[in-house]
Amino acid sequence: MKLFDIQKYIRKNPPQNGTVIRTCDGFFTFAVVIPMLNENDNAETFFANLLHAIQNSSEKIIIITVVNCHEKSPDEYKSNNHKLLKRLNNNEFQIPNLAVFDCSSDGKTLKNGVGEARKTGMDYALSLFDTTDFENSIIASLDADTVIDKNYFNNIRKNFNLNQDCGALTFNVKHLNDAENPAAVIQYEKYLQSYREGLEFAGSPYAFLTVGSAFAVRASSYIHAGGMRKLKAGEDFYFLQSAAKCSKVKHCPDITVRPSARYSPRVPFGTGTALQAITDNQKEFLPFPQYSFETLKKIIDSATDTNLITAETFLAVIPENCRQFFEQHNFCDDWSKVTENMPVSQLRAAFLLHWFDGLKTLQFLKYITFHNCI
Repeated sequence: MKLFDIQKYIRKNPPQNGTVIRTCDGFFTFAVVIPMLNENDNAETFFANLLHAIQNSSEKIIIITVVNCHEKSPDEYKSNNHKLLKRLNNNEFQIPNLAVFDCSSDGKTLKNGVGEARKTGMDYALSLFDTTDFENSIIASLDADTVIDKNYFNNIRKNFNLNQDCGALTFNVKHLNDAENPAAVIQYEKYLQSYREGLEFAGSPYAFLTVGSAFAVRASSYIHAGGMRKLKAGEDFYFLQSAAKCSKVKHCPDITVRPSARYSPRVPFGTGTALQAITDNQKEFLPFPQYSFETLKKIIDSATDTNLITAETFLAVIPENCRQFFEQHNFCDDWSKVTENMPVSQLRAAFLLHWFDGLKTLQFLKYITFHNCI
């Protein structure tokens, strides 16, 4: 990656040095970014587990904690954060190469929740990498309620080395046994796993999990993808979707992270809110039926360069019950603009990666499931 591109991104997204209360000198090969909100009570267990993995790795690792809240967060969260900031600043947990962001004190709070916290730490990490070896520099995303294996860092490096064409990796997710309703956890995990496996069966380039504590990205791919999204939830989904449009995202079955299955009201959707909705009988997270993935596979298989020469030639070869979806999503107008300047040999890639992206794929599965059930 060109030095100009790195410097350009950093200029457009300057690290928030005003909130850094602890940092480290030198260059690093691996950064781990950890948003922390109301995590003081869990911190000792979390950092002991993290330290075990650090000591088992030869990487030069920087740990970037982003203690954060919103200005309207409960006072108990702010008090909890204040206690944690003191402990981190004194490095009570004896973490080598620890950086600490204070995004919780008065005048330093965040407006956009966990997405902004991740972005704060990840953007800062870019300035800590050697620009001459930027392609091999890695940013991992964790949460402060997550347990990792001792080979976490080693396995991430191994998988990136084995998959040079991949810009990001995603990992298996197995929740800890700390839920009030274990059946809800089982249901939600089956939903996540079946979704990824269904996309893999269909041949989708988006066949990976999008969980904030379960991915890592090359520093160069992070920049190409436009950086982390400033969202209160779903920042992991939209970031990884963008990363997949720039380079491959690979799911790694040999790396497992174990987040807590606790309920959390801090985000509008995600694991915590899903588990609570299941427990309260407000919503079920059931796997999409197999026929929906079979129909998706027909769409993907039909998306050849030749069939995609025009929108009409493509719509003519897909199942009739799918055409309304594409009409509702303005496919004909969108695709005519694509084909104006796109070589025929690139049409399939343009369709699968850009128009029929991760979000459209999810929308399509919901559409075809509903229309086949009535």
